[in-house]
Amino acid sequence: MRQFGMFGRQANEGPDHGHTNVAMHLRRSRLGDGESDRGFNRGGRGLSGPSGADHRRLWSRRIGRYRRKGPGAKTRSTVRPAIRGRKPHSLFTTLPNILVVYPAVEARSVDELIKLARSRPGELSFGSAGVGSGSHFTGELFNVMAGVKLLHIPYAGTAQAATDLLGGRLQVMFSPASTVLQFVAEGKLVALASTGWRRASAAPNLPTIAEAGLPGFDTSGWFGLLAPAGAPREIIERLAAATNEAVKSPDVITALAPQGFDMEGGTPEEFAAFIADDLAKWSRVAAAAGIKR
Repeated sequence: MRQFGMFGRQANEGPDHGHTNVAMHLRRSRLGDGESDRGFNRGGRGLSGPSGADHRRLWSRRIGRYRRKGPGAKTRSTVRPAIRGRKPHSLFTTLPNILVVYPAVEARSVDELIKLARSRPGELSFGSAGVGSGSHFTGELFNVMAGVKLLHIPYAGTAQAATDLLGGRLQVMFSPASTVLQFVAEGKLVALASTGWRRASAAPNLPTIAEAGLPGFDTSGWFGLLAPAGAPREIIERLAAATNEAVKSPDVITALAPQGFDMEGGTPEEFAAFIADDLAKWSRVAAAAGIKR
């Protein structure tokens, strides 16, 4: 059981929203207690964030790396199929982004933003946490589904992108709620929608992009647990049940909800289908956007 672990696709790479926080609070939940705790990998790589060294018993990897074709794309693109040969058993949590615009942008709804972008192709820019990040892919999905051309500007992280958005050097951003909602409340940014399939728990009065003009739009960072390919069904079901209990735990919800996380759960079969759909979707987006895998 050494190879049980947590895997996911991050919505951003900031230290306050990565694998570390999810891992830490999962360890504090029922799933981190008792017999199931022995299943987590002890030899994994250090987790992201300043306290990652304290949580090495949870093993996290990105599913893949991507780069854009063109000038500056000097590093070789690699794909690390971290989930290959493992059995999904539990979707733990998702982290939707919030679509925000600089106040000077003449759009107060998703539909208005789409119309504006179509009238000014390549003139409106969106910032991301870097090439291949969740916020980058979210913006490219928006481009594909809306039939627009928002110009991608990659940054070293979400904080840097948010700083330029607040300064008016960017027009659009897809960012975690905890990064931008405070600025929305202060009138420094305008929130148009959230990116998940349901309304974000951190912004329940905000429509989803699907509700607001792009039916079928759905993207969030996610974190789930997988087991070795040979794990007995009994173990898979036991861990899934423990996860379903953990996502209802008041201390876990209290710790993660303010950061914008939505608790999930479900069956192993549902999680397997979720992963398959997610991989297929991003492969299509990468091809349409010219991002080489």
